[in-house]
Order: sequence, then C-alpha cells, then structure tokens
Amino acid sequence: MTKEARPRHGAGREFSSGRATRTTFVVLLAVLAVFAIVAGRAVRDAIDASWWVDHTFAVEVELATLRSSVRAAEAAYLEFAVTGQEDSVSRLEAAQATITEEVQLLQELTGDNPHQQRRIVDLRRTVAVASAFSASVVMARREGGWEAARSLLTKAPAKGSTHVVVSLVTEMMDAEKLLFRERSRLSLAETRSAAGFGTALGVVALTAIGIGYVRMRAGVRHREREETARSRIAVRLRGLTEAAHEFSATTYDQGRLLDVVARRLGDLVGDMCTIRAVTEDGEWLESSGAAYHRDPELLAATREVMARSRQRIGEGVSGRAVATGQPHLVSKNKPSEFAALSEPQYRPFLERLGITSAITLPLMCRGNVVGLASLMRSDPEHPYDEDDFGFARSVADHAALAIGNARSYAAEKEAARALREARARFTRLSESGIIGVVVHDLGKDSRVLGRGNHVVEVNDALLNMLGYSRDEILSGRVAWKDLTPTEWIDVDARAIDQLSKSGIGDLREKEYICKDGSRLPVLTGSAMLEGDARQCVSFVLDLTERKLAQAAIEQLRHERALGEQKAQLAAIVDASDDAIIGKTLDGVITSWNPGAHRIFGYSADEAVGKSISLLIPPGRESEEPAILEHVASGQVERFDTVRRRKDGRDLDVSVTSSPVRDASGRVSSISKVARDITDRVRAEAALARAKDAAESANRELQAFSYSVAHDLRAPLRGMNGFARVLLDRYRDKFDAEGQDWLQEILLNAKKMGSLIDGLLSLAQWTRSELRPERVDLSAVVRDVVERLRASEPHRTVELLVEDKLCADVDSRLARALLENLLGNAWKFTSKAPTARIEFGATEKDGSAAFFIRDNGAGFDMTFASKLFAPFQRLHTSDEFPGTGIGLATVQRIVHRHGGHIWAEGVVDGGSTFWFTLAARPSGSMPCTK
Repeated sequence: MTKEARPRHGAGREFSSGRATRTTFVVLLAVLAVFAIVAGRAVRDAIDASWWVDHTFAVEVELATLRSSVRAAEAAYLEFAVTGQEDSVSRLEAAQATITEEVQLLQELTGDNPHQQRRIVDLRRTVAVASAFSASVVMARREGGWEAARSLLTKAPAKGSTHVVVSLVTEMMDAEKLLFRERSRLSLAETRSAAGFGTALGVVALTAIGIGYVRMRAGVRHREREETARSRIAVRLRGLTEAAHEFSATTYDQGRLLDVVARRLGDLVGDMCTIRAVTEDGEWLESSGAAYHRDPELLAATREVMARSRQRIGEGVSGRAVATGQPHLVSKNKPSEFAALSEPQYRPFLERLGITSAITLPLMCRGNVVGLASLMRSDPEHPYDEDDFGFARSVADHAALAIGNARSYAAEKEAARALREARARFTRLSESGIIGVVVHDLGKDSRVLGRGNHVVEVNDALLNMLGYSRDEILSGRVAWKDLTPTEWIDVDARAIDQLSKSGIGDLREKEYICKDGSRLPVLTGSAMLEGDARQCVSFVLDLTERKLAQAAIEQLRHERALGEQKAQLAAIVDASDDAIIGKTLDGVITSWNPGAHRIFGYSADEAVGKSISLLIPPGRESEEPAILEHVASGQVERFDTVRRRKDGRDLDVSVTSSPVRDASGRVSSISKVARDITDRVRAEAALARAKDAAESANRELQAFSYSVAHDLRAPLRGMNGFARVLLDRYRDKFDAEGQDWLQEILLNAKKMGSLIDGLLSLAQWTRSELRPERVDLSAVVRDVVERLRASEPHRTVELLVEDKLCADVDSRLARALLENLLGNAWKFTSKAPTARIEFGATEKDGSAAFFIRDNGAGFDMTFASKLFAPFQRLHTSDEFPGTGIGLATVQRIVHRHGGHIWAEGVVDGGSTFWFTLAARPSGSMPCTK
C-alpha cells in the first residue's frame, strides 16, 4: 500500500535591524511556532487516520478474496465429485494454496486487532477442517466413484465447514466494515481539524506578515504555499478515501466499477481518463472499457475511438506499458509530438484534443496486470507533476485491487454456473429414458454381470425394458444373474475378463429375460468405476425394433433373392440347348423349354398336357414306368437311351430325371433333362473303329518288328562272324589297311545290332500294356546310378537325390525312362572335371515336375526340337557314342503316362530334362514327399 510521506516544515526569517521589530517578530514567531506545531500534528494525525482507513480497506479486500477462494475450493471439489475430471483437483489445490496465503496475510494485517486475531485462530481451524473434508471427498470420488462421493456429501451437515468458514469471513468483514466507517469518520474529523488549524495558522501568519517587517513577506508566502499543499493533500486524502469506499461498493459489477474508476481518476487528477481491461488470454486490451471527460462531446468521441479496435499487448505506448508493468509520466510535451508517439489510429483524435501531458498506469493486482488507466491533460500551464503521478498511482492501486476482486467474483459465479450445469447434465442423463443404466458389483468369482453381489443402482429406462420394479432388483428378490439366458453367459464372461484387464468391456449383443418371460435383445457396453470397489456401470440399448427391422430386411432380401433365382433359372432353362421338361408323377408334361422344341420338334403347345410316352419309340415302353417309380422315391436317374422326334427320327439322348419337392419336402413332380448325344455316339463309334484299327496295326507292327529283327539279325551275325574269323585266322595275310577295313566291318555290325535293339525296345515300350503302381523314383535313381558306377568304377560322379519322390507309373517303363535319362547324364558328363548329377521335383502349373540335371556338355537350345526324334543326334559318335533312340523312347514312355517332357541346356553348361507324369484312370497324381 502506498504511504504518502509526511511534509517537512520550516521557515526562513529575515529580521530588521530595529530591536522593537525583532522583538515583535520573535513573539509572533513563537506564536506561529505554537500554531505550526499544533497544525502539523493535526495534519499528521489526518495522514495517519487516512493510512488506517487504507489499512482497513486492504483487510476488507483480502477477506473478500479469501471468501471467493473458499467458494472456489468448494465448487472445485463438488465439480470433481460429479465429473471426476482431474483439472478440478488442480483448481481445488490452487484455491487451497490461495486460502493459506490469504489467512497468513490477514493474520499479519490484523496484528493490531485482538478480536480479529481470535477470529483468525478459529478461521485457521475451520479452514483445516474444510480442507480435510474436501480431501476426503476427492479420495472418495477416486476410490468409490460418484456414489461414494455423493454418500459422503449427503452425510455431511447441512451447514458444513465451508459454510462456517464463509460465516467467519463474513463476520470479520462486518467487523472491518464497522472499523472502516469509524476510521473514515475519524479521518474526516482529523482532516477537518487539520484544515481548521491550517486556517488559523494562515490567519496568524497573515497577522505576523501585516505587522511584521516587510522582509518577512517571503516567509509568509512560503507558509502560504505550505498551507495550500496541506490543503491539497487533505482534499486528495478525502477523495482517495471516498474513492476506495466507492470501489469496494461496486466490486460485484465490473462494468460499473470501470466507469467509477474512470470518473474518480478524472475528477481527482483530471482532465480525461480511459480504462481498458486486459483480455483473459493476456494478449489484448479490450476495445470496450470506460472513459471520462467533462466535455460530453469529447467523451462521446473518446468512446467511439476506443470501440474501433483492440490494442495488442506489447505494441504502442499502451501495449508496452501493460507488457512491462511500468507506469509512465509525460510531464510536458507539444500536442503534435505527443500524438506522434501514439498508435497511428489514435493520432487524429489526440491532435484534436491537444494533449500536452499524460500518465499511463498499468493496473496491477497480485502481480498481474488486469487493465490500463490513461490520464491526459490539455493544459500546458498546469502539466502533471510527480505529486499528481504519485497520487494517481495510489488511486490506481485501489482500483486494480477492486478490478481483480471483481474478476474473482465473476470467476466464482462462472464456477457456480458450471457446477449447476454439470449437475443438470447428470440428472438429464439419468432421467432421459433413452438408454438403460445399471451399476452392479462384480464380486470375486463372477462370470455374469451381477452374479457376485448385488445391483447397486438401475434407472427407470432399464426397469421399463425388463418389466421389474426397482425394489425387486435392488432388494435381490430377482437375481440379476437369472436375467441372462444360459447361452449368453460366455459373452458376459468375456466382458468380465476385458473389464478386469483394461477396465472397459467391448460393445456386445446379448439378451435379457423379461418379467413376462420374453427375450429382450440389447446392445450393452460396460466400464469399471474408479476406486478399489469392483463395481462397473453398464449402458443398455434396446435392440427390439432394430432386430425386427433386420428380420424384415432379411425376409425382403430372401424373397428378392428367390425371385431373382427363379428369374435366372427361367432364363437358363429358356437359353439351354438341352431339353428341360417338367412332368407329373404320372408322366404328364407340365413344362417344355425351347431346347425341347429344338431337339424333339414339338412346340410347347403341342407337348404340354400330353404324356411323356409321346417321345418313347416302340420297344422302350418299359423304361418310363421304371423311371417314374425310382424318381418318385426320391432317386435321381441318369442313363443314355433313344427317343423319337416329331418327324419320326430316333435320337440318341442322355437323360437325367430328378425329383422336385414341395415346401414340405414331399416329391411333387419330376424334372427331366435330355441332351442330344447323337454326335457323341457317332464319335464313340468312330473311335472304337479307330481303336480296333490301331490294335490291328500294332499287332501287324509287332509281327513285322520281330520278323525284321529275325531277318536282319541272321545275315548280320553271319557278316560279323566271318569278319571276326578273317581277322583272327588270317590277320597276317592282310596288310594294315585290310585289317582296318575288317575292324570297320565289325564296328558297323555292332552299331547295326544296337540300332535293331533300339527299334525293338521302342516298339516294345509303345505297345506294352500299362500297369500303374506306386513307384519310389528316388530309389530307382539310386539303383540305376549304382549300376553305372559299377560299369565305370574309375569315374567319380557326385549324385544329389531328393528323398521319397514317388509316382503312380508302370514300374518297368519308369525304370527304362530313368535308365535312358541317367545314362545320357552319365555319358555327357564324362568330360567334366567334376561330374554332378541331380534328381528332384518341384511344382509347375499345379502338378509335380521331376527333373534330372547335369553339368555335362549341354546343348544348343536352337536344336532342342530334335532331341526326342529317333536317330537324331546333336553330337557325333566320336564325341559321345549312342544310337539316337534313347530320348525317343523316354518321350514315348512319358506320353503313354499322359505326361510331358522338355529339356533346357547351355553348350558346355550342362542340361536339365523335365518330365511330368499325369494321373491315369487307374492311378493317382504324382506325389512329392
């Protein structure tokens, strides 16, 4: 609080040389001193009285702040009890901290008042009780939820500790108000006394000047100035006292308070005053505010300028003053220079006013700037001085405190409003009837909501859904667990598990058993309540109307699907090339599609209503009764037969007769599908003839092969034998060239024998009968390679074989296939430094593809098409011996098994032979491990 410094007194005297004059002056000086002492004491007492008035006002303001904080704390813990929001606890703690600070400050301020000190002791004790109660409410809400908090609040006395605190504060405020009025009266009396003594002192001084020496005029004028200053101080102190009282009276109306502050500052300091509040976010000075000027026209213009825009904090003279919190005095300046210092939007108006002096005062309350007061004067002869500046700051301090209290009161009102709205929302949710709400105890071993203990609370909406009264549910006469059908217990069990783990149960559909025995479909979700108790709240939504709507939609969809299906079936029947005929169990035709018209020549009008015997040729009359008998018993008949067209021609047809059942499942009619298989029968006959011709040709080829083999082998053996005799017995008779010719004869005879053997082998594999069986190809590969190793023991060949690769094939042909492929791999790796042969399988196009891979001579893929042709070779006999029959044999064997063979190779980079063995009618698909 600003304290005005007491003025110091003294006077210079000049005495004449005359003794009488000096004596008279001394006497008058003594008298003047006595009056001065008395007047000084009166002024000092007036100043002290004013200080006590300010002190009492400050105590009253702090009490008002304490009351607001107490109410804010009450609102905070009540809000937390209702909503459970943690920011309410933060506000509670902040309010309690403010209460503690205010109580401590009040104890210091009222140290001179023993009655108030006793009340402070009671106040501390009551505040502690209130704090403990609010802490217990917070703990109850956290641990037991709203019900625990509500129970604690309900059990509390109607006039709780908070009410007692407010009552004590109010009692102290009433005492301070009485003391404020008494001290104000005393201050006014002291001020008047000081003014009286000042007047008397002036009279004495004037008398002394009148009768004193001429040179004492200067001293007299000095005393007059002192008197004027004291009078000014007294007037301002009286004005400050009245202003503080008026500020206190308008604390609860912020708009009116700003007007009062502007008017008081304008009256006491002059000439013009504007007040702007700082926005809640601390970023702007509000455009709305208060203004004062003695000239109504200039006052209206001032308000118009203020309303145009907000002032950002930190910008311009006003914004910087708020940002720094430092007041500013412009004692004397030219109007144009002053206007140039201001924001551009205000310059024309300030130039119009002709401002020559100004004071800018940030309004500080508890360390925060709550607004800005601007004082301006348009009198160059009487600018603002330091006394004006100090006095204005004192008034501004009182105004800032009042504005801060007004904001606190507004915040208290807002908190109370928010609390009322929160209570109203909770009440509307509970009483809305839109959704069912039940709070139940899970217990320790519950698998169904409500099984472990009892239902704590249930609202009317859920009771209306189930048909039970609240007393039946809460008393336990109707066990909540019995309302859940057995088939839904597992759904509740999963929800309980989710609640135990995460505190929230997923939305789930289930059913409840109503009082009338009906089933109620619902959508429910659950969440654990805060606290140690195993309680949860469940929200229940009636799905009856939704289920009915879904059932109706499904029925419509089903009917539409049936209609579409019937339309599709009708379209299929009409578009089918087959004859689709409907007939009764007696064989009377009931439906006839265009396909039947095309096949049999009868139109629908000609056929419908007639007996099916219309289509049966002579000699087959017994077929239809047997068909009708079998189909009527529910069997499906499929057979190939002959039927007669309208033109008398007989047709080969494939007939399928199926029973048609009614809604009860009884066979009510017969559906008959007839397909014209004339072309198929003809093709089968042609195929049979071709097969007979092929078998005959094979027999002739077999006989020819044996004949050729026998006829060729006899002269070949003779030529080979005679050449051998000549070479053995008559070697010496022949020169070297003759011996070479004999060797060439023997070599070609051997080649000719190999060719004959190859031809016989190829014919044998082509005509032999297939006998499929499960063959382990991996084992056959290992056996063939062992034989090859035994034939050439000096060779080292690495063999890689994938285990347990098997297929359904003829075992003899499979061995011949692998012997030829492995023999080729063995032969063509003979020149490789490190020979390697690999056998394996993989998936290709959904079936097993076997392969034999080597790192031998390889081949040019350009000539791959010649690989499997008889007698076609890609290497000379000098490079690699052979007849050119082996791969042709391999291809015949693979083709006989319905497979496919192909090869991949790179010259000097090895080759890979792939083959598949498709399923035979009597066998199975090739299999891998």
